Order: sequence, then structure tokens, then C-alpha cells
Amino acid sequence: MFGQFSMLRGNDCLLAALACMVSLCGCERKSAREVVLYASIDETYARRAAEAFEKETGIRVKLVNDTEAAKSTGLVMRLMAEKTQPVADVFWSGDVARALALDRAGMLEAFTPDGADTLPAAARLAEGRIIATAARARVIMIHRELAPSDKPRPQSVEDLAKPEFAPRSCLANPLFGTTAVHAAALFNTWGETRARKFFEDFARNGGKMLASNGEVKRRVGSGEFAFGLTDSDDLHVAWLDGKPVDGIIPVRPEDGGLLLPSAAVLIKGAPHAAEAKRLASWLSGAQVEKLLASSEAAHWPVRSGLEPPLKFRGMAVPAQLNASSWQELDTIMEGLLSGFLTTWVDQQR
Repeated sequence: MFGQFSMLRGNDCLLAALACMVSLCGCERKSAREVVLYASIDETYARRAAEAFEKETGIRVKLVNDTEAAKSTGLVMRLMAEKTQPVADVFWSGDVARALALDRAGMLEAFTPDGADTLPAAARLAEGRIIATAARARVIMIHRELAPSDKPRPQSVEDLAKPEFAPRSCLANPLFGTTAVHAAALFNTWGETRARKFFEDFARNGGKMLASNGEVKRRVGSGEFAFGLTDSDDLHVAWLDGKPVDGIIPVRPEDGGLLLPSAAVLIKGAPHAAEAKRLASWLSGAQVEKLLASSEAAHWPVRSGLEPPLKFRGMAVPAQLNASSWQELDTIMEGLLSGFLTTWVDQQR
């Protein structure tokens, strides 16, 4: 009897010890800090930034990226679908236009970024709910063997639609990514008649629509096309890959110049509120601007005291748009995506 009692007591102790271990493990899981980041910034750079944040803060980042062809758009749709029960804490958009769409839906919270006093006034959008930082420029990529510098080259976006250039030119699907934002900027600057004519002439004169900016980079770099409209980070990667390409950055809005800042935004009702604020602030800080400027991404910092990307030093870039200009582009893009651009894309297909 005494032996049975001892065995029972021993089993009770074992069960109690196991229960304690389970409880402790549960507490550890509960207290482990993490944050969910949706990012349309290229995965390589988003992951690099996430790892640096984890190392600095001890907060684990669960990273979800968009596909190349549907940059930003897919994640924005997912965020909209999750509006009443947010999964993401922070959205790091490759352009501020998608952030403005989320703000229009009432989905963003204001926050104060690291080094807020070093940011220019134009970087503060939507009453502090959107902070525009590290930026790319729209560029015309040129295959230098197919279009040597001593021969005529397009100097503006509009030139790409001319008969002498269009048959050898390409651009990405304007329903997605930065090309959609650029299209809205063209409509805003040129007016509807002139902007429609550009897209119609581009197609009529033999220009080709490709799936993404990445494909534009690849097919100009390989010599399949002489000219391509894309982003400065794609041009920079092509240079690093040793492709025989040059780049022209249209500077004036009249010529199609556009600077595209990125934006890390804080999702309203974020499941990990404290960690989310810290991540959004950190991604909008000078440290990440430096990281993106020195990486293959070659983004221009918006903070005046930081160095521009090495390979672009000495090259002029478009002026940064202010808050009201971005609001105008947001409204124009919304109409284009459900109207003219959808029709134009269907015709190309």
C-alpha cells in the first residue's frame, strides 16, 4: 500500500512538473515579441532590413512579400480584405500611392519616425500617417550596343511613343506597381488628351507591354529591346550584372520625370501594436535610408544629409512631390485603373 501511495505521489509530482513546463513554455510563447510585415519592397532588401531590425531590437519579424508582376497591388488587396481583422502590423510599400489608398480606406495610424526632425516637410503625408522616405526614380534604360550614344536616343518618356523609337521599346503593365503610379503622373502633368495619345501611339507604333519592370530590365539588358521604361533600382542591378546599358533619368515632370518614395505605414488595429510602432518608425529612419542607398536597390535618401547611391552621384533627379500632389495622383490612378488603363491593357493582350 505504501509503495502504491509512493508511486501515485511520484506520478503526481511528474504530472505537476510537466504542467509547469507546459505553462512556462506557454508563457514564453505569449511573451515572445514579434511583428508581421507585409512588404512590396523587393524581398532581398526587405529581408535585409528585417534581419537588421531583429538584431537591433530582439523583435522577430514575420515577412510577407508580394509577387514581382503584381507589386504592391496584391498586398493592398489582401490588407483591404483583412481590414476588420488585421493580420499585418506594418505595410512597407515601394511607393506612397498604395499607402494613400489604404489611408483613404481609413486603415492607417499616425506614428513618429526615428529622426523625424531630419525629414523634409514633403516627406510627411496624410497628417503623419504616411512618411515618404527612400526613393527611386523612373528611368529610360538603353541598350548601348543597339542605341549607341552617337545615335538619337529618347530623352523623355513621350519620345518612346515616336515611330523611330517605339518598335524597339517596352514598358511594364501599367495596371501594377510603379508603372501605374507613373501613368497617373503623366495624366496629371500632360492632361488626359495628351496622356491617352502617348499610350495609344506607343502601341500603334510598335511598342510592347511586358509583365513587370523586372522583365523590362531583363529584356533590355539581353538586347531584345533597345529602350525600356523602368525604375532606377532595375537599372542599377543591370549595371551590377555587367549588362551593356545606359540610363536616362527624365527630371522635369513635363518630360515624364517622377521620384517614387517608399513608405512604411502602421496598420490601424495592428495585432502587435507596440512592436508595430517601433518597426514602422525604424523603417522610416535614417538607418534604413542608408541601407537602401548603399545596397543593390540604390534608393535616394530623402534626408538631405545622407549620401545618394554611388553609381548615381552627379545625376539629377526629379523634385519630391508634396502631399497635395500625391493626393491628386491617388485620385487619378483610382480612375485610370478602372477605366482607360484597363481598356488599353486588354487591347495589348
